[in-house]
Amino acid sequence: MKTNLYLFISACFIILLYALFFPALESPDEIEHLSRILYEKSLWGEALHYIGSIFFEVNGLNFIHDVVENENFSYAQNRFIYFPVYAPIEYYFLRLINAFSVLIFFLFIVKIFNGNRLVLLWPSATYYMSILTSEGLAYSLMLGSTSNTKIKIFLAFLIGAILFFLDRSVLIFCIFLLIKFSLMIVSKGDYILMKKYSVYFFVFSLILYIGSFFFIDYILEYFYFNEVRNVVAYSHGLSPSNINQVIIFIMSFMMLSGSVSFYPTIIFYLCMSYLLLNSFSNKIIKFEAREHVCSILIGLSVFFIFSSLAPQLSHFRYYLFLVPPVVTIFTFRYPNKVLFYLTLSSFIYNVLFLNFIMLL
Repeated sequence: MKTNLYLFISACFIILLYALFFPALESPDEIEHLSRILYEKSLWGEALHYIGSIFFEVNGLNFIHDVVENENFSYAQNRFIYFPVYAPIEYYFLRLINAFSVLIFFLFIVKIFNGNRLVLLWPSATYYMSILTSEGLAYSLMLGSTSNTKIKIFLAFLIGAILFFLDRSVLIFCIFLLIKFSLMIVSKGDYILMKKYSVYFFVFSLILYIGSFFFIDYILEYFYFNEVRNVVAYSHGLSPSNINQVIIFIMSFMMLSGSVSFYPTIIFYLCMSYLLLNSFSNKIIKFEAREHVCSILIGLSVFFIFSSLAPQLSHFRYYLFLVPPVVTIFTFRYPNKVLFYLTLSSFIYNVLFLNFIMLL
């Protein structure tokens, strides 16, 4: 227990270091989030604007306008690009405020749901908890909550519904909870039967995903709400790359966001994939792991369904609820310190590598 506490504290420390030293705007979505703070466009933006104003001049965040005007900048295109950005100290100070806030909320969620604090050791979780985004509280909910009972699922859904007013990305998590809740009711608590239904649902989602490549116009006819139909039509009108969706999901699932940091770390991904596959092939996985396998199958099904309808929602930050079951199965085979070493190595490499680029 004492070792696990040290590892958890170390994970929190890495999150704060990411907030301080990870290059600015590595995720283009931060442009939108900073705009919300600068102009108080949302409840989250208003709160951080007020807190930030106590310590510094919030107008220092105006640097984002120069970034958008840069000809190399590609906003919300899910491309693996990165270019150095000079950010004022106000930006990093807000990053720290946000990181502390989401960590406190994470501990609150863990306390309520008796969650696993060590999910923060998953390499990508440390990064997502550090970036300046209105989705931070949703990340804390997805990582800190466990939904192995109908009561916990319902409670997590209620909290997610409240967070929806801060950021709409939590909608994916709420849909995941509703689907899992429905399968639990149908299977009447029998995890063997629930796993069977989860496999059926996964196959259905995969067929829908593949079918969307060729028959999206036909699929649109089944949407009776014009707003939903328009969103789906617009998403597919951008001619998204289906292969790119899966690459982004896998890449951001294991480590960081969609940038140049991905390509030089292919060795890390091969190592991580090997360890993860070994975890799932473990012969001594406990019986209760069936519930975690169901969560993973349902979560992947949600990914394929959303990728079929709105391909831009393929980034793993929307699916962080997959981390708790994956970490549980991973630690059935490997000690927690292995996760810490993986997280530490990815942090050192990416921070040093991307900051080195800025010096060139």
